[in-house]
Amino acid sequence: MPILPSLNVTFTQRQSEAWLAVKDPNVREVGYGGAKGGGKSFWLCAVAFLLSWEVASRFKLPRTKTPIHLGWLGRKRATDFVQTTLQTWQRTIPHYCYELKGATEKHPRHILIDGRIAVDYGGLDNREDINKFNSAEYMFVGVDQTEETELDDVSVLMGSRRLTIAGQALDYKGLWTANPAACWFKDRFIDFREKGYRFIQALYKDNPYLPNDYVKTLEAAFSYRPDLLRAYRDGIWEGLSGVDQIILQEWITAASMRLVHQPYIKRLITVDPARFGDDRCVILGLENWQIVDVVVLPYCDTKAIAVEAFAMSVRWGNCPIVVEDVGIGGGTSDRLSEMGAHVIRYNPAGKASDETQCWNLRAEVWSTVARWLCEGVWDKTVGAMVSMPEPDRADTELWDAWRQVGRELTWPKYKFRGERVLVQPKEEIKADHEGRSPDFGDAYTQGVFHLPVVETVAARDRHKTTSERKSKIRM
Repeated sequence: MPILPSLNVTFTQRQSEAWLAVKDPNVREVGYGGAKGGGKSFWLCAVAFLLSWEVASRFKLPRTKTPIHLGWLGRKRATDFVQTTLQTWQRTIPHYCYELKGATEKHPRHILIDGRIAVDYGGLDNREDINKFNSAEYMFVGVDQTEETELDDVSVLMGSRRLTIAGQALDYKGLWTANPAACWFKDRFIDFREKGYRFIQALYKDNPYLPNDYVKTLEAAFSYRPDLLRAYRDGIWEGLSGVDQIILQEWITAASMRLVHQPYIKRLITVDPARFGDDRCVILGLENWQIVDVVVLPYCDTKAIAVEAFAMSVRWGNCPIVVEDVGIGGGTSDRLSEMGAHVIRYNPAGKASDETQCWNLRAEVWSTVARWLCEGVWDKTVGAMVSMPEPDRADTELWDAWRQVGRELTWPKYKFRGERVLVQPKEEIKADHEGRSPDFGDAYTQGVFHLPVVETVAARDRHKTTSERKSKIRM
């Protein structure tokens, strides 16, 4: 295995194959991907460093204040690159070999290698930055987690590879890493294998640096999604429709048709306060997984939200109230506490119980609810099954809320930040759905996630009538 210059590590066999593909003059685009844990980000960083070092040595480039900007590295979102791939670079490349430089008028943020070569880095989430690629000149471009991107995102980047040094053309390369997903990478590298494209499969078992229990952790995390497990453990790219979707429609459909006797009842109120003027404040009353009460308010103050949530709690036996405790939600939680309500504060950005698998608490909430829906059971100790039967259509408020929850549960997608699951931010979901926020979906998931910590209530007077419920939709 080749020893990387200035690096105290070696390539695995698969990484060596991918490096040889980079050195093949007949290969322009090199894709390295598949199973998680295959060392994709490490490979990308190491190859970018190697190419830069080789060019600097070949042309005997001196140390200078105006180095040649040889390549570009990035991800779909610049913040993801900085928080993941760039950290891999810093762990992989000795600090004495490079400096991180800020943006200048002509160039974005970049890595200065040995004072002789610069590699720009950033994201494909800023149209202004993308437009700059029209005038940029690189030898290579590298994208980590390529499955996050669309072909439109990278087409201009591909066209930027036209740098010459001392009048000489270079061996232009594209370096692409990806997890299995139905995307342009799969089309070009795997399904159709276009000329000049080479794909090398990355498998976790080829990476000697992973912990011994890595595969067990992976199997535990994705046991409820055999398709994902096959993809991330075995690098299988087939049957990946909806692979980045957290909750699948078929799970919701199965839950809606599941009429079962529940061994016990838990009640709570769940509140997703409106954070912006075009969002809705959704307040749902839940009996286990069934929606039994609903109030929807436009963007309003904490007092109005607290009054409605407290009134609903009283109607249902003074049950606990789960509140998204961020921004206006913090004020709502405080007012409810002052009113004597049992408040469960939920901070989506808080720490997950297992920080090795989930980026934050929001990721844990959606992942847990997804697993419960898929398995059809949310409390295995007593066999409590997930049941979301359709409400009486005559009760239009409940019916509309039930339908909206069903729609919005399928909206969020997930991705990985490092080895941890991250749920698509609300702002991205809104962009994908014509500005509509998943307020019903968020309220519902945060509610059912907290059911296990709520005390059991008696089954008598289980269902209230519409008149007693006094639901309201005020928009």
